[in-house]
Amino acid sequence: MKNFFFHFFMFVAIFFCVTEKLYSQQLKVAVFDIDSMVHALHEYATVNSLMEIYAFEDTIEIDYQILCGELKRLDSVFINAGTYNDERHIKLGDSVGYQIQKLKSSIDYLKPIVEQHKNDEKQILAGRLYEKVNIAFKKVTNEKKYDRILKISEVEPDSDFDNLFILVAKELKLTSLPANLLKIGNKMFSL
Repeated sequence: MKNFFFHFFMFVAIFFCVTEKLYSQQLKVAVFDIDSMVHALHEYATVNSLMEIYAFEDTIEIDYQILCGELKRLDSVFINAGTYNDERHIKLGDSVGYQIQKLKSSIDYLKPIVEQHKNDEKQILAGRLYEKVNIAFKKVTNEKKYDRILKISEVEPDSDFDNLFILVAKELKLTSLPANLLKIGNKMFSL
């Protein structure tokens, strides 16, 4: 019994020493999001312009818009057919209702395809910008040695984390950043 108490108290003493040491070391935490940083670059405006041109030339996007317009038209026909109670309008309403269901399933099928096409094209157009930001980000994090890097959505604006947006912007030789990126984390860094 004496031996048990001795080992128990030794365990408790070691536990308190280790936890005190762990809590005395503060984690280095920073805030960064590569998508937000790429969107802050001036060159990203070119990507947006090219995406508008791509959306204009994209046949799947055009088909999707045509289907949505047809759905609106059929929906109004369906509503008008429902206001009459004669047999001809009831059959018309049933037929239009079936067409509406077919269109909705086509739209539901096309919507993720259109989104994937947009994302793929944007990734191709902005790939060089992502590489540029990633290289600057790695350089900054290798110098600072952060334990954790959080996304913007995971922190509050007035938190006390390092704002990597400012450091990466300095590395990229940017002269300004959007105000929402400057308000994040502590203010010890500036452009």
